[in-house]
Amino acid sequence: MKSILFSLCCFSATIINAQTTAYSFLDINQVKAQVNSGGDLHWNPITGFTGYEVPIGSNKQWSGPSSLWIGGLDAGGTLHMAAQTYHQSGVDYWAGPLTTTNATTDSLTVNQYERVWKLNKSDIDNFILNYANGNVQNGSFIPNSNLLQWPGNGNIAQGQAINLAPFFDTDGDGIYNPMGAGDYPLIKGDQAVYTIFNDNYKPHQSTGALAIGAEIHLMVYAYGTCSVIANNPFLNYTTFYNYKIINRSSNSVHMAYVSLFNDSDIGYYGDDKLGSDIKDQYAYTYNSVLAGTDPVVGVAFLKGPTNTTNGIDDDGDGFIDELNEELGMTNFSYFSNPLPGVPVAMTDPSVGGDFYKYVSGYWKDGTPLSCGGNGYGAGQQTTYAFPGDLNSSISTDPNNICGNWIEAGSGNDKRFLMSSGPYEMYPGSVTE
Repeated sequence: MKSILFSLCCFSATIINAQTTAYSFLDINQVKAQVNSGGDLHWNPITGFTGYEVPIGSNKQWSGPSSLWIGGLDAGGTLHMAAQTYHQSGVDYWAGPLTTTNATTDSLTVNQYERVWKLNKSDIDNFILNYANGNVQNGSFIPNSNLLQWPGNGNIAQGQAINLAPFFDTDGDGIYNPMGAGDYPLIKGDQAVYTIFNDNYKPHQSTGALAIGAEIHLMVYAYGTCSVIANNPFLNYTTFYNYKIINRSSNSVHMAYVSLFNDSDIGYYGDDKLGSDIKDQYAYTYNSVLAGTDPVVGVAFLKGPTNTTNGIDDDGDGFIDELNEELGMTNFSYFSNPLPGVPVAMTDPSVGGDFYKYVSGYWKDGTPLSCGGNGYGAGQQTTYAFPGDLNSSISTDPNNICGNWIEAGSGNDKRFLMSSGPYEMYPGSVTE
């Protein structure tokens, strides 16, 4: 199930209160992936069109919206939750960083950061070479505008952190100064799109829950020109997403979960099936009638938050609660478009508690995800839906809690969540 093939899909949702966003496309290899300011991926909130095309130029699309969900409880047990889907009720994320004193922002900052920064590694390499040769200083070489405007520093006069986007500090003064000192952005891959967003500009419209005070730095990147591609051709069809979540508030968030939401439309509308591979930490979407050429999309969880106090060997290395022990993918759940025959408890979330239940392994009515059938009230409690192996009779779960449970039936219009938790988000903590 690790093959990655794509086919034409379609997306349908009522778009209300769409937030105007700046965007760019990651397009260094065979994938054209849309990245928006404000935390949305793979779609256009204004038009509703999808934005993940493979191969480039084929008009073959995968997925609707994708976004980060974060939720947890304060010391009094009150839920703080940031999540968004189709913007029917609005959004929980806005562009820009927060202040380091009270985790707030203003319209000036939001408008300033209503953008993304896109750079190729070649843009940076050319700048380094030409700066060393004096061509930048004498004006004969004009650097890429995104390199010059890279958000390396926050505005300390407005209470923002001094260090934001990563950069190589040539003279070690802590100030991003490409023209005067030759500083340059540090990106991953051969091409990257970078954006900064937060959850505390306005009251949350999507979940209705209280804000966390989270500032999120997102670098989306891909490989397409380096020598590593020759030995790893799958990278031509792969995109990477590096989230850096900073708790700018003075409050701890307990029982926190971080989750990737994805509307998993693939192929013909309404016949999606899902699966998870617990051992190798990935999830996938496929069509209900699986043939040799049908599309399959896999999403791997490469890094997660840390928990060194739960008494569990979370990373499977034989040690319990060692320093910096990562949780990885601890939950895989889903919910469905409210279609005929789908229980209400398994449909789209509408209030903050619904969102938190889904990321922590429960249905909207509080029923735990369970083994067998569609996962609703069927058997033993679990945190992973459909962990069976389609190609064998052996479950991907090392503990074999649900056996070789795979999704039965004809499939429907689903959205999935890959979650990690629970863990503690302390004031000033960084989750990557």
